Amino acid sequence: MADLFRITNSSVYKAIALEAHKLMTDQVAANRRPRDDGKEGWILTHETSRTSFKQAMIVIVFVGMWIDAVLHMRVVEKLGHDRLKELRKTQDRYEDKLIALGHSDADLLGRVTKFRAGRNDLAHEKAYKETNVVYRVAQVDADAAIALMSTISGLLTEPCA
Repeated sequence: MADLFRITNSSVYKAIALEAHKLMTDQVAANRRPRDDGKEGWILTHETSRTSFKQAMIVIVFVGMWIDAVLHMRVVEKLGHDRLKELRKTQDRYEDKLIALGHSDADLLGRVTKFRAGRNDLAHEKAYKETNVVYRVAQVDADAAIALMSTISGLLTEPCA
């Protein structure tokens, strides 16, 4: 399996996510100032262009693309194409691929599940109100996505970085 020839955009996906995260955090910082009364907290100004939200969406989507690409390559490299096909028959979830690769830490899997649900909510937005809605803040989810990407990168030596 070490002879596998790989062409991957995973490092590009990661770079896009990191660049978008930097733009997002810069925009968030530019739109807040300390409270005038000296108390702890911030005054947030309205961001008419919604730049930080747009950049947060880019972060979330590209972290998902990176996770998918890196896990796909690792499963094929370590376990083979047949195992990847088996995993795809279930639901092709990030969690299943991590477990197959020997990473079954409950905290990690919980973070991955939460990320996957948030990414799906973002990418497949519904135009109607549901009764059990979990409201999300894209910028918070983007921060969590970057942290998750860092964790997974530490677990799996990213191929073709």
